[in-house]
Amino acid sequence: MSNTPRRRALVLGLAGALTLGVTACGSSGSENSSASGSGSSGGATDAIAQVKAGKFYNGVPADGQKKGGTLKVLQSENFEHVDPGAMYFQIDYMLGTIVHRQLYTYKPNDPTTAVPDIAAAAPVISKDEKTVTVKLRPNVMFSPPVNRAVTSADVKYAFERGLKPSVANGYEGAYFNSVKGLTASKGGNIPGIETPDKTTIVFKLTKPDGATLARALALPLTSPVPESYAKGFDAKTPSTYDQDPTKQAFTGPYMIKSYQSGRSVQLVRNPNWDGAASGDPRPAYLDQIDWSVGGDSNVIGRQVASGTNVLQTDTVPPAILKQFATKTPQQLTFTALGNRYVALNTQKKPFSDLNVRKAVAAVLDRTAMRQTRGGPLTGVTATHFLYPGGPGFEQAGGVDGTGADFLKNPSGDLAVAEKYMKAAGYSSGKYTGPALTVVASSEQPARNTSLVVQNSLEKLGFKVNLRSVGHSTMYSKFCNVPQAMKSVDVCPSYGWLPDFSDAQPMLDPTFNGENIVPTNNSNPSLFDDKAINAQLDKASELVDQNQRNAAFGAADKAITGQVPAVPWLWDTLAAIQGKNVHGVSAQWNSAWDLSYTSLDTP
Repeated sequence: MSNTPRRRALVLGLAGALTLGVTACGSSGSENSSASGSGSSGGATDAIAQVKAGKFYNGVPADGQKKGGTLKVLQSENFEHVDPGAMYFQIDYMLGTIVHRQLYTYKPNDPTTAVPDIAAAAPVISKDEKTVTVKLRPNVMFSPPVNRAVTSADVKYAFERGLKPSVANGYEGAYFNSVKGLTASKGGNIPGIETPDKTTIVFKLTKPDGATLARALALPLTSPVPESYAKGFDAKTPSTYDQDPTKQAFTGPYMIKSYQSGRSVQLVRNPNWDGAASGDPRPAYLDQIDWSVGGDSNVIGRQVASGTNVLQTDTVPPAILKQFATKTPQQLTFTALGNRYVALNTQKKPFSDLNVRKAVAAVLDRTAMRQTRGGPLTGVTATHFLYPGGPGFEQAGGVDGTGADFLKNPSGDLAVAEKYMKAAGYSSGKYTGPALTVVASSEQPARNTSLVVQNSLEKLGFKVNLRSVGHSTMYSKFCNVPQAMKSVDVCPSYGWLPDFSDAQPMLDPTFNGENIVPTNNSNPSLFDDKAINAQLDKASELVDQNQRNAAFGAADKAITGQVPAVPWLWDTLAAIQGKNVHGVSAQWNSAWDLSYTSLDTP
């Protein structure tokens, strides 16, 4: 990949949030056209506009979709986690949100408005923003072997187990840390989560943070987990709820029948799921989903091009993208969401020096990096972290960004880079220290992107030891583990999706030093600037959406100026499917939504 975590972290906002336009803005006229068929420099706008105009497939639900059949899902990379309490990765969410239900969910073509799922209605937020109350549906059932209705205690335990070392949720501290007693909990009782009856859950907060917490109630962490059933699994580290997901208690339309890590997952219908009776909006057309993991993404792409009953979940390699765009455009669609950046370890030399970080930002050839993914059709060259069309984007400087000279030239500027190296004390303008350790994804097109990064760094005198590992391994063993990052300088394959429709999930988990955690960390730069931490904390307490946008826009400018990472792409993701598949895009996740996907000929 490939896929981004959420990490491209992933889910969007609740009712009342600012409407999010997923069509990204155009790129500058200086950028080259794409080899994949886009003749202009409009970048993401071209791709999304051509979807809407009918040139490419529009992955939306339609009347007359057929029920039945088995879909084959192909992807080259492995899942990171299959436990709803631990998952924080784009493809993990594709799986987790169809085998588990959350308090709130999203319809695939509306990424801005969360609708009740296990919840019976919208959350009620008190006037002082310190209490959030959610009522549950009374008839959501667990799969065998639990075979009973979900209660508020099951949701409470889901939050508590997320703090256990055996589960190690990656975002609970970022969005729910104001819940009374949560930060002190290590997996035990959280006194600020109350369950006055079986269908009511109440969150008591220490600060006026209800607006943010309510937005986050569509995350997989809110998937109910029965304590009496799961506590035995959770007593082991890591929890066997993750290691053997066939043992999980499912609430979604599908359940995991078989699982081989790094090889396959087979999903079948959950016999206890009744969508109409339990208020689940998912149609769940497919009878079975056979999910294969591993192999070359180019080979997979060719199989999808000629195959039936099949689709691919990986990022589409450039050659395959060109093939679909020119030969079978109605098997190709796009969604625009999130960003990609090169993370620099700010806690160790040489990147503890701001001027060295600015030099790297100046020298990186972001245009060439984008070309490794397929050119302008795959996104717009980024100048800061908040993405086009998203909350706070314009307040952060829009397409032009902050105007900083170290991000002005998307093809890189060696003279500007050398200026900053000299300011850092390197009189020649070139680096003279030890070699850098760079850990990157081994999967394409990320592998080629990392080679561009290596070449750019070498122009400044850096010697680079490039270590390529599997994409999920890059996150779980290196870039998201602070202890491992003591020996890593650069993570060039990082990407991010918003967890909900707001600027906070783009900036707070990734750049607020208060949210650095030992495992499942989402701040690979280990960036911990006290002033920016306070700026993000203050912005997260604002209720008015315009004020939030302004505050987070200002925070984005401050973060961009400190260069903990180098933004290089505002993403437009391509997705491909076989000839007879009616794929539906989950715009909140920039990926296929398999609970709405069907086969034209089951």
